[in-house]
Amino acid sequence: MAADHTLPVDEFNVATFTYKVIHEQPIFLDLFVPKTLPFGERPVLIRFHGGFLVYGSRDNLQLTPPRILEYALENNLILVSCDYRLIPESNGLDILEDIEDVWSWVQNSLNEAMGTMTNGKSGADLQRVLLAGESAGE
Repeated sequence: MAADHTLPVDEFNVATFTYKVIHEQPIFLDLFVPKTLPFGERPVLIRFHGGFLVYGSRDNLQLTPPRILEYALENNLILVSCDYRLIPESNGLDILEDIEDVWSWVQNSLNEAMGTMTNGKSGADLQRVLLAGESAGE
């Protein structure tokens, strides 16, 4: 019997935000907020997609390990799934800069975004941030 690898996306409120703009090109991240998220501050899980640094995106759910979304649901986490620039158009230093900018966005803008998404009932506990990724995102 095959395992069920259906992603529980419908159990989240999802919104897309621009975390930076490079040469007039926005770079996005998605917030996945469990619909059953309790009141108060919640831990954050930042996910970097795989793809050997040459392909992939934050919203390619076929490449998203089901366990990432399941873990976020089970633990009432705010999931941040990020795009970053890819090789060969960019280089490793560009990608590291994008990672730093994701971190800055989380520290400076995530709670405002959460206020919008949850009508102020829940926010991010920025003292409890977990990083995850697969392949190049590790």
